[in-house]
Amino acid sequence: MKNILKITILIIFITTINGCKKDYPKNIPSWLKTKIDKMGKRGGCLMGGTTLEIYEFKNNNNDSLLYEFSGYTDPAYTCYYDYSGNIYCEEYAGHIECYNYICNHYHISRAIWKQDPKKCK
Repeated sequence: MKNILKITILIIFITTINGCKKDYPKNIPSWLKTKIDKMGKRGGCLMGGTTLEIYEFKNNNNDSLLYEFSGYTDPAYTCYYDYSGNIYCEEYAGHIECYNYICNHYHISRAIWKQDPKKCK
């Protein structure tokens, strides 16, 4: 009986610990964590099951960061935010000036978050 109780407590403990883990890195700005939490709670994906994705970009000198929100409000919309959470530039389908600038001056550093396609409703 004591073993069953110990195993039950262990299972509850492990489930609780794993339930609190976030699916994004710890070392990102707090505004970004808040935005990801809100986006994750909203559930549904965009048209055609497009999922939301966030990537971190570094400039070619590795001293400046941008965060790319792909598919944030529309599959053809991408927005870049600076480290402080200010919009750096936006692009829509057919308007690629922002994209061209980012491609010439920044590189992808890491993937920050991607919406789970299983949660698309």
